[in-house]
Amino acid sequence: MKAILKLIRWPNLLIIVFAMSAMHYALIGGMIKHYTIQHYSFLRKEFQILSFNFELQYNHLGFGLLVLSVVLVAIGGYIINDIFDRKSDALNKKKRNMVGTEISEKLAYLLYISSTFAGVILGFFLSYQLGVWQIGFIFALTAGLLYFYSADYQSVPVLGNFFVAIMLAIVPMLVPAFDILALNKVYKPTLLNYGFTFNFLWYWTGGFAFFAFLSSFIREIIKDTQDFEGDKAIGQNTLPIFIGTTYTKVIIISLSILLLSCVLVLNYVYFPEHLMVKYNYSPEDVWWQKISPSMLSGLYIWLFIVLPSILLIYVVWRADNAKDYHFASALVKLLMIFGISYTFIIAFTFLNFQILIQ
Repeated sequence: MKAILKLIRWPNLLIIVFAMSAMHYALIGGMIKHYTIQHYSFLRKEFQILSFNFELQYNHLGFGLLVLSVVLVAIGGYIINDIFDRKSDALNKKKRNMVGTEISEKLAYLLYISSTFAGVILGFFLSYQLGVWQIGFIFALTAGLLYFYSADYQSVPVLGNFFVAIMLAIVPMLVPAFDILALNKVYKPTLLNYGFTFNFLWYWTGGFAFFAFLSSFIREIIKDTQDFEGDKAIGQNTLPIFIGTTYTKVIIISLSILLLSCVLVLNYVYFPEHLMVKYNYSPEDVWWQKISPSMLSGLYIWLFIVLPSILLIYVVWRADNAKDYHFASALVKLLMIFGISYTFIIAFTFLNFQILIQ
């Protein structure tokens, strides 16, 4: 059992569950709970501020099955990756790869086929239930990309890293796909009557998906640099082997600066300007209800995004062995968790302040 848990990368699966749950319950659930819009009345020729109390319509069981389908496809991806990576992992990570040592190749293939098939079928079933069965092809396409990445593309410089980053970015975007469909079914009359949609949820989740993409891309390049010796020994052609570790460091640092810059721009430009926040303080409010959203957001980003990013850049610049790159990879994973946790800052803002969606 312990070997199987190592094979399926259970800590990574927990991150997937956490990410999807944060998108569903914190981000989307928090943003629609007190939904306020500026509505122009053509009859009165004036703007009206309209408030709605929407509730999540994708029930716990349905959402749990959605998370399960993604986790099953991810398990299949990890297993097939270990099947194809036995030689390089023997040189790079020693006891990490369970295939061929504690788990037979035959059993590994059986687990891969079972989990992938179950995940894809469940994805189609959930899509069919919402009336858009075509969404199920996302699960099938992702499973296919995971296989071809492991078999052919992971040794192609940059392209393999790009594939992994894209597949991880798909995870947060699946949540609004199902949530919005369920919301539209129930609240369609209200949407038509007042002429608005839930499309703004795509922009917010899209921001998290971009963060997941770029941070995953950085981490995959770091992992290739960590595995430099083993990959070179078996003839793989990863980015560090193709251009050298020094230039790879420059790319990693440049991408890290890009990620950090995007986060700061979104926080200090988009967040205050796009949202018009009305502070309705009352004497009964406790101290944490009086903290402005922009101050709370800025404090969180500086403590949990900026400082770890600066440390990451420093560690990569000074790295000269696999242990240093392993630490850098762990830092990026921590950054991912902090990035996901920012959903709770957004939920707090929307639940405690009047936000005008324009």
